[in-house]
Amino acid sequence: ELVICDDCSSDDTVAIAMDFAGHAPFQVTITRNDCNLGYARNFSNALQSCSGDYVFLCDQDDVWHPDKIARMLEVFRARPSAQLLIHDVEFCRQDLTRIGQTKLERMENIFFDVRHDYVVGMATAIRGSFLRLCLPTPEGSIPSHDWWLHHCAATLGCKEIMKDVLALYRRHETNATKAGSLNVDFVTTPEHFRKERTVAPKSIFAKDSFGPDQISVLTEWLMAKREVLAEQKVASIAAINRIIAEDIGRVAGTRKRLEIVSLKKWQRLPTVLKLIRSGGYGYFAGWKSAVKDVLIN
Repeated sequence: ELVICDDCSSDDTVAIAMDFAGHAPFQVTITRNDCNLGYARNFSNALQSCSGDYVFLCDQDDVWHPDKIARMLEVFRARPSAQLLIHDVEFCRQDLTRIGQTKLERMENIFFDVRHDYVVGMATAIRGSFLRLCLPTPEGSIPSHDWWLHHCAATLGCKEIMKDVLALYRRHETNATKAGSLNVDFVTTPEHFRKERTVAPKSIFAKDSFGPDQISVLTEWLMAKREVLAEQKVASIAAINRIIAEDIGRVAGTRKRLEIVSLKKWQRLPTVLKLIRSGGYGYFAGWKSAVKDVLIN
């Protein structure tokens, strides 16, 4: 099946999709939103309309390799524990000129935690049974729909990364992901990301919202889905409880780090030492995060 959700486009998208649906050899469902929802909510709605055993996200104007679907299905069938797969992509310019660097090559040579930070929607496929446990995506508290799906899978240890390059990742001025230095259309070196090594811990917070009990949207989701995740053998109850405890500790640590960096530099050291003694930096990069909190502007 092909599910298309049009978010009030102003070009010929719907006409092209309807023409395709008229002669496609499979079911095509086309939905038109009454008002513009933005790509994250639009994707969440589209994903909720998918009924397949495996769901492939597709958007923007990137180019899939012809064997992408078949090769990802092979991995899913060979690895029953994998709930979400993502493959590598090769950067190219607007005219599809390849720059000679893939996204994983770019990320693995610098400070990224690839398991958590490598998120590309159009390179992602997910088992339908797991997808339906993750939906709807939380509104107003996460960067994007694909970040949420990856966050859930990576946290539970059921995200797998394929080294295979199965798509061209087109870069141009109107990409939804054009902001930042990671997705530029030229070959990068570690020096290119030098400034990002000193990003304040508030960037950690940007991905979560916290209620009165100071728990993250991830912990709320895990608490709500704990039994069914265990029933589907995604993770055991004991493992999920351990993840919840770690996430609550990380949230508390992040809040404390935000308090630290709000102080003047000369006031920070006592609180940093206290957080070190309590083990709070164990949820981050240890002493490196502590030094960052003392020195960052």
